[in-house]
Amino acid sequence: MAKTMTMEFDYSAPVDTVRDLLKSSTFRESVCEAQHATSHTVSVEGDVVDINYTQAVRRLPSFAAKFVGDSVEIHQREVWSGTTANFELTLPGKPGDISGTRTLTTTADGSREVFAVTAKVGLPLVGGKLEDLILQIFKRGAEREHRTATESLAA
Repeated sequence: MAKTMTMEFDYSAPVDTVRDLLKSSTFRESVCEAQHATSHTVSVEGDVVDINYTQAVRRLPSFAAKFVGDSVEIHQREVWSGTTANFELTLPGKPGDISGTRTLTTTADGSREVFAVTAKVGLPLVGGKLEDLILQIFKRGAEREHRTATESLAA
């Protein structure tokens, strides 16, 4: 089973500027800091962005706490081709992953980023609830990344 979600974020900058920002290791490090990662490494080589970070986990529903624990390690990989990136987030040692695309398009006021996301958790009974939870957490992280990008683009 899997759950999907789509999110859209607007930027007041051209597509190329936003893409270059999203592929910047300096920007990605600032996103890790904004997301309160307890540790992180960022590697950008050409069109491939790799981010490994750890976050403390708080206030989880009881059904999820036993699967997740006190912290979660996240491996994020994006492979860009033009204005689209295929991405994958894996959670080593935890049930579940996220994959999808992020696509940039031109708008009258700048550009729009569209995330198409799929979360999969291979556990019977609680898998669907965990997929919903993973998508909520991903959404909060994407929103924080968007705020950080908007601030960076305005600076």
